[in-house]
Amino acid sequence: MFTLTKRQINIIELMIQSDDFLTADCLAKKLNVSSRTIHNDIHTIELFLKNYSIRMEKTPSKGMRLAAERGSIEKILNDVHGNHNRDLDYKERRILVYLTLLLNEKVSYDMLCGICHSAKQTAVNDVNDVEQTMIADGLTLHRKQGYGLYLSGEEYRFRLAFEKLVYALDSRSPVLSEIRKQIGHVSTEELKAGIQEVTNLEFKYDAVTDLLMAYFVYRNSLNKVLTDGNPFRNYLDTNIESSLSALQYQEAETLYLCKIISNSLVSQLPLSREQNVGERIAGELIEKLDRIQKIGDKETLRKELTVHLDSAISRMDNNVSVRNDLLEEIRMSIPLLYEFTKKEIISIEKKYGLEFNENEIAYIAMYISSAFESSINFEFKPKVLLVCTFGMASSQLLKSRLITNLPECEIEGPLSIEQAKQYLQKNSADLIITTVLFETDNRNILVVNPLLSIQEINAIRSSLLQLSYKNSCQSFIASYKKEQNTVLAIKDIVAEENIQITDKEYHWKEAIQVAGQPLIKAGSITVSYVNRMIRAVEEYGPYMVLVEGVAFVHAGNNDGIYEDCSSVLVLKKPIRFGDRNVKKVNCIVVIGAKNKDDTNLLNLAYIFEKQKNRLLLEKPTITVREVLEMNGSIGNDELIHCDHTEVNVDCSDWQDAIRAVGNLLVKTGDIEYGYVEKMIQAVKDMGPYIVLMPGFALAHFEPCAEVRNTSVSLITLNKPVEFGSVNDPVNVVMCLACTDKSSHISLLSQIAEKLLTEGYLERLARCTDRWQLYQIINE
Repeated sequence: MFTLTKRQINIIELMIQSDDFLTADCLAKKLNVSSRTIHNDIHTIELFLKNYSIRMEKTPSKGMRLAAERGSIEKILNDVHGNHNRDLDYKERRILVYLTLLLNEKVSYDMLCGICHSAKQTAVNDVNDVEQTMIADGLTLHRKQGYGLYLSGEEYRFRLAFEKLVYALDSRSPVLSEIRKQIGHVSTEELKAGIQEVTNLEFKYDAVTDLLMAYFVYRNSLNKVLTDGNPFRNYLDTNIESSLSALQYQEAETLYLCKIISNSLVSQLPLSREQNVGERIAGELIEKLDRIQKIGDKETLRKELTVHLDSAISRMDNNVSVRNDLLEEIRMSIPLLYEFTKKEIISIEKKYGLEFNENEIAYIAMYISSAFESSINFEFKPKVLLVCTFGMASSQLLKSRLITNLPECEIEGPLSIEQAKQYLQKNSADLIITTVLFETDNRNILVVNPLLSIQEINAIRSSLLQLSYKNSCQSFIASYKKEQNTVLAIKDIVAEENIQITDKEYHWKEAIQVAGQPLIKAGSITVSYVNRMIRAVEEYGPYMVLVEGVAFVHAGNNDGIYEDCSSVLVLKKPIRFGDRNVKKVNCIVVIGAKNKDDTNLLNLAYIFEKQKNRLLLEKPTITVREVLEMNGSIGNDELIHCDHTEVNVDCSDWQDAIRAVGNLLVKTGDIEYGYVEKMIQAVKDMGPYIVLMPGFALAHFEPCAEVRNTSVSLITLNKPVEFGSVNDPVNVVMCLACTDKSSHISLLSQIAEKLLTEGYLERLARCTDRWQLYQIINE
């Protein structure tokens, strides 16, 4: 049987979801990898498909697609999601290491290597990585020579850590099958029969609940029992607790067992309740999510959600309360998916006469988040540029260690500083790892020792996790905005008196306090709410930076808030946000959500995601009125995207100028670098025909394979350059790239109309910042 990677499974899912051909470039862009990587994966996939007598249909001008009957496709989906058919990703491997330590009284590195199918050094690194999480969970890791690894701590810490890890897994993860194997000798049938007998209630046990019950039985068999049930009292239904006491467990264990099974209670629904309501709600949620992001295995998600929703509805009908240990973490670490789930649940509540509390919503959000992240390629494959100024031996040693410790990355290099600068002119990199600091506009750069310490590896992994999180947020907001039917502006959400602009330089904690002051003054929130927001950043890191440069800070609705409210603080001097995994921000948005139906976080994230709005935040003379007018319009009338503009660029000659304007499109993936070279060669072959009028050059070439998206870029030059034209010197250069001739003609017409306006070109040349340039070209 072939072992497919998560990315290869994603490729198969994308091809199944598409009714049309897909090119390698299209797949590469969706999965954030190179076309070469896709071609390598396709070869493996073709071998895999031979087991099903299915062929990959390839057409040079169109791409690839699967030629198969529906029944064969369903079999492929079932098999590729089978737990034995793919490798563990980094996140899953860490969870498996942690769960193995929770399940066994002693663990060796060799044992972890066998379980995770990894090298010994990888196992050592994984243990080191999860140790901080263990400490945060109140557990201590011990390394005893000649004995192995083991954990110590209060028993309730073991139970909560096990529960948190199991809930964090996708139901199709290979980790679940491995844990079932490790705990397979434990049967829960006798316990289930006992619960049924003493409560006379019906329970529906899903895979997670069954695992939690197995762990309950296992720990009791080792005489590892709970002595204090207070951490679980708030979860309980007293009627169930009273019945379970007949099973003769210690009181604290009875309380914990009640907590586990309360999530699975299924009772006879009232006659007024619609039939199969859980399944119908699950279908509606999946349909809404699928509009935002195509979901691969909808049937599995539907079954899992139905089981959970049936139990949740039964708890409502029987007045059984449940509390989610992960509520705070879910709200802070996946805020967009939590808010999306909450928004959809509110509309469902009205339709079915239900009322889900925030604990129930958080559980549902975990299912939604898991499905969403799996569908956008949760195995984010970052491109890492390695820059090393040491000798060949040191460089190769550093690269070897990076490959060993970071198998999830595509590593380019090692390169010298000069080679790296040339590379970055033509290509992009998600992260730069270098042995010496050098000037670059890439914000994600880490300086390391060529021997690469454990601390440096951890810092790199932390940066990669942040990149993955950023990718997830961007994908959600970009997809979510397509579903919006109304255009909101900041003024529709935030009162004018709650917007501040300052040129003072603050520490991030002070910035949150300043941002919250108007809301404290208005009596909307308390000082304790502001302090809780600060503690949330300290505890969970800067997860609240949902879009680049903007932090959306918030806390719970019981942390000192009186009404729904929002405020905005624009920082003319960007600050470092957070104490770990630091991000630069120039805007703090405070969200106060008292009522469950508040959607300000989603709406504001949607508005600030617009790059024209983020560019406006950088404007030195920005005003409160301009902030209020920021809106979430799609901007179909944009001639040039704000990421495709730059002012006062230093260029040595005309070729350098064409490269500079073309590279703006290369960096965003709209064209390949070969298009830039074709534009330069065209001028060499035909002369300076692109200098259309005094001071202006329009670099372009005919539609070709190197153009991925029709787009335009524009730069102004710090010092004019000569093209050898009667219209020299040139100080404004535009690049035009089109996928077909019709769009080529249409864009040329729009550009010509603007350029022929009297004084227009002079206005472009005088721009002192990107915001001015963006406004003028798109007015």
